[in-house]
Amino acid sequence: MYGEKDSGKLEPLRKKYTRRQALGTAGKVAIGAVVAGAVGALGGYLVGSAQVPSERTVTVRETVTSIVTKTVTATASVPSPTVTTTIATTPASKIKLVMTQHPADPHDWYKKMAKRYSEQVRPYVDVEIAWGPTIGGAVAEYYRMQVDAGRSRSPTLDIFNLDVIWGAAFNANDWCLDLSDRFTPELRKYFVPAMIEAWTWIDKKGHERVGAVPWMADIGGLWYRKDIVEEEEGIKPPADGWTWEEFFSICVDLKEKYPDMYPLAIDNAKSEQLICNFQEFLASNGGEWFDEEWNVLIADTPAVEALQTMVDMIHKYKICHPETLTGDLELARKKFIDEQKAIFHRNWCYVWGTSIGSPLEGKIWETLIPRFPGHESKSCVGGWSWAINPGCRYVDEAWDFIMWITSYEVEKEMMLGGGWLHARIDLYNDPEIIKAIPIAPAYYELYKRGTNRPKHPEYMTISDFAQPEVHAAVSGIKSAEQALNDLARKLADFLGTKVVKR
Repeated sequence: MYGEKDSGKLEPLRKKYTRRQALGTAGKVAIGAVVAGAVGALGGYLVGSAQVPSERTVTVRETVTSIVTKTVTATASVPSPTVTTTIATTPASKIKLVMTQHPADPHDWYKKMAKRYSEQVRPYVDVEIAWGPTIGGAVAEYYRMQVDAGRSRSPTLDIFNLDVIWGAAFNANDWCLDLSDRFTPELRKYFVPAMIEAWTWIDKKGHERVGAVPWMADIGGLWYRKDIVEEEEGIKPPADGWTWEEFFSICVDLKEKYPDMYPLAIDNAKSEQLICNFQEFLASNGGEWFDEEWNVLIADTPAVEALQTMVDMIHKYKICHPETLTGDLELARKKFIDEQKAIFHRNWCYVWGTSIGSPLEGKIWETLIPRFPGHESKSCVGGWSWAINPGCRYVDEAWDFIMWITSYEVEKEMMLGGGWLHARIDLYNDPEIIKAIPIAPAYYELYKRGTNRPKHPEYMTISDFAQPEVHAAVSGIKSAEQALNDLARKLADFLGTKVVKR
C-alpha cells in the first residue's frame, strides 16, 4: 500500500504525426522532444545540498517549452490517497527487475531504496540498477540504450528512466507501455501538471495514453537577491509576477543604484537554454509554435512580440551581464552566487543548493518569471520519469515498484535526506519539507505554471532549427520578425506543413 501515509546527435525520426496525437483530452500542447537532454548540473536538482560538483559532468539540455497547455489541477494541500497495487501471482522463485538510472545518486538514495524494496517490500523481487552515462556526450547513448530496448521489446531492461522531453518519441513509437489504466487521473493530479502533460499522447486509435510516472522535477524561475530587492529597496515581487516592462524598469533603476552589479544574469548563448528562455517569453504572451494541424505559428504576432522583448532586454535596456550571448548557464550562475555581481538570475532549482555555505546563504529567493499584460507567468519544466519497457516480463512487479518509489512517504524521506527534488506536487506544502527546504513553496508556485517545449518526436531537429534563428535575433544580426519568418519556413518545409499567421 503506497500513498501519503504508508551532445550527442541522433538521427531525426522523420515520421508523420498528427497534431491530435500530441494533444490529449486537454487541448493544445506544443510539439516537443526527442533527445536534448540530460541530467543538468548534477547537483542541479538537489534539494538543499551544497554538494554540487565543481565541474559539469553532464551536458545540460534543460527540458522545456509548450504551446497551449492543457489544464491539470494541481493538488498540494490534500494528501494523496493510499494506493494498493495487486500482484496477480507471487512467483515461486525470485525475479529480477532492471531499472535504468543516471549516474548522480545523492547519498545513494536509489541504491538504498532498491535494496529496501527487495528486502522489505517484495522479498521475491531483486531490483538492479543499470547506471547511465557519466559524461555529456554519452547522454545520447543513454537515450539509445532505452530506445533500443523499447523498440526491440528486449527483456534486458524493465523500467526506463526518461527525460521529460522524450515523452513524445516514446509514446508515439510505442517504446514504452501505456500506463493510463494504472496511472489514473486520480493519481496523476498529485504530480507536476506539465510533466503529466509531457507524457500524455493520443495514439492512432484516438486513445489517450500516459507513458510514464514523473519522479524528479525541475523548473525555471527568477532568482533574486532578497537582501537587496526586498530589504534594501523595499520591492516585493507581486503574487502573479511582474510584467516584462515592470521588470525591466526595476532593473534599469537598480542599475543606476548599484553600478558595480549587473541587474540580470541570464544565459542567452546559442544552446538549448536559449530555447528554454524563448519558450518562457512566448508562453507568457499566449504564443504557440503550431496550430491543430501542425501548421507553423512561430512567426505570428505573439511570437514576434516575445522575441522582440528578449532583444530589447539585451540591447535596449542593457540589463544583462556582458557574456549573456556567448557564455553558458554556469557562468551566469557564478555571476550571481560566486561573484555576487548580479541582482536577478534566470536559472533552475539547483541554484538554491549552491548558495548553501556561501556568503549568499539566506539572502536569495525565487519568484515567477515575468509575463506580458493579460497573460500568466510561465516557467519551463525539466525532470525525469519512470516508464515500463514493452518487453518487460514482470509488468505488475515493475508497476508495483514504480508506485512504491514515487509514493509520498518514500519521496518525502529522500527529499528530507538530501536527495533530488521530487515530482509529487503534494510534497511542497508539507510542513516538514518546508522546514528543511524553505524555498519549497516558491517551487510549488512555479510548478503550477509550468510549460513544456513543443511536444513532438522530431523535437531535436526543431530545436536545431530554432537555436540559430533565435540567437541571430538576440545578437542583433536579424530582426525578430525576420528570424522567426526564416524559422517558420524551415519548420514548415521539414514537417511538410505550412506557415500560418492569425
